[in-house]
Amino acid sequence: MDAVISFWTENWRDIVIPVVVFVLSVIALFWLRRLAYNAFERWLNSHRWPADRMLSTVRWPSVFWCLIMGASLAIAERRTLVIDCDPQGNASSGLGLSREVELPDIYDCLVDGRPIEDTIQPAVHFPMLDVVPASRDLAGAEVELIERPKRERILREIVKPIRDRYEYILIDSPPSLGLLTLNALVAADTVLIPIQCEFYALEGLSQLLNTVRIVQRNINPELGIEGVLLTMFDSRLNLSKQVKGEAEEYFGAKVFRTSIPRNVRLAEAPSFGQPIALYDVLSTGARGYLSLAREIVLRDDERKGAVLAQA
Repeated sequence: MDAVISFWTENWRDIVIPVVVFVLSVIALFWLRRLAYNAFERWLNSHRWPADRMLSTVRWPSVFWCLIMGASLAIAERRTLVIDCDPQGNASSGLGLSREVELPDIYDCLVDGRPIEDTIQPAVHFPMLDVVPASRDLAGAEVELIERPKRERILREIVKPIRDRYEYILIDSPPSLGLLTLNALVAADTVLIPIQCEFYALEGLSQLLNTVRIVQRNINPELGIEGVLLTMFDSRLNLSKQVKGEAEEYFGAKVFRTSIPRNVRLAEAPSFGQPIALYDVLSTGARGYLSLAREIVLRDDERKGAVLAQA
């Protein structure tokens, strides 16, 4: 016992001080994250977001954009609905809706004619964020809808009764240009195109743009391109710079100034069923998407100002 007391007397500083420093560091990190989260919430609430807009995203990884923008708009107290039209259901699981629990989903609306009101999961993570989930059954929906009249307009008609309830409706589309993606393009006001900074990133883009033009010309003349988002961008790689240069040459001002860097926290967040704004608001991926949100707000403000000036 005397040896223990002697050891403690001689070494208590070496034991206690690191423990205290560690505890204080954890507390400080927690409060810094909370302050950053609250600052982001105040910034979003200080901007007026355009009402009644429906955005579709095509090409992987549109799910990240739907998750993060849906969360950001909900934090800003804007009624937001995320519709998961991808059979993989990543937007649903990324927002914490378990695939093991059978929920009414968008498949029931598209194939069985179920009212979309019955499939809405309210207040997912945020009071202002609702979600219409997807299921694996959606993989067979295109085959089941092929004989339907006006099959490309089904989603548009499904969403019409609830459109006035939300200020934003975000549609997560499959990465292929099939009937589900066509339905999303017909239902949407604008489309956002994420492009990975990879070797094959721009392949198939001309086919996508041709599909958008066909939809504009024949079905939805109001459809516009919200912007092109570069993801998995690494300024150290020549390949990323090359993809960015080609995208800017092709799309011009439609390419967002903000690019999303490679970040492991972005990949981790969906596995925990949380948007990055909840999982790690201080990560580089979160900061990238917050910068994107700011840029979208500024673009919308500029468009609104131009309309007022013309009036």
